[in-house]
Parts: sequence; structure tokens; C-alpha cells
Amino acid sequence: MKVKKQYCTQCSQAKENFPTILKKQKRICVECYTKLYGSIADMEAQRKATHENKRRNRKTRNRNIIINKLKQGCLECGETNYLCLEFVDEENRVKETEEFFSRNYTVKGLNEKISTYKILCCNCISLKLYEKTQEEILNLH
Repeated sequence: MKVKKQYCTQCSQAKENFPTILKKQKRICVECYTKLYGSIADMEAQRKATHENKRRNRKTRNRNIIINKLKQGCLECGETNYLCLEFVDEENRVKETEEFFSRNYTVKGLNEKISTYKILCCNCISLKLYEKTQEEILNLH
């Protein structure tokens, strides 16, 4: 099987199966890359730092979206302190807001996900749970 020769875009040397770094759609051999940008380990560290910054920015963005949604207030009593508010589904189960932060949601995806939940304060959730248990007790008798 004949191996196709590859050419470095910096030094124009033809090499067979040399490791290349894809940088702006250019094939650069390792020797040229280290001359231009530093070691490959530096590139890997920079890539990890960039990934960590993107993840941190995404979590901050999602947190701000959720806090702004919670600031709309409780649907039952109008409580506006977002520290007291929770997302509740149709069956009155509480959704942990931390799951929204940690997941890899886009803005559109997060807004769609949040729109499926009601916002209630802790007191209203407790009252609904109490009413539900009382109804179950009455139905048993």
C-alpha cells in the first residue's frame, strides 16, 4: 500500500505519516509548531484552560437565566425572594436547580426545559403536599 506524502505548510518538507497539528486548517509538523507556538504540552494546557473557562461561563449564564426566571415570583402567593423559590413539575415534585447549572444546556434548551415547570415558594409546596396527603387519608377511610 502506497503512503501519501504530507507536506508541512511552514517548512514545506515532505514527510510520511508525521504527526500534524491542525491550526487554522494548516498542517504543521511538530518541529515547526514548537518553533512558532511553544511545546505541544503548552498547547494542551491552553486547550484545557479554554475548555474550563467555557464551562464556567456556561454555568454562570445558566445560573443567571434561572435566577431571572425565579425572580418572577411564586404563582400561588407572589413571593419574590428567589432563595425561597423552587421549580415544581405537574405532580408537585421539586426539581433541583443545581441540575440546570451542571447540564450542558443551550439558552434555548434551558428556557424550554424551565417552561415545563411551575415556580412555587417552599411554603406553598408544603401546603400542597399537606393537602395531597390529607386527601389520600380521607380517600382511605
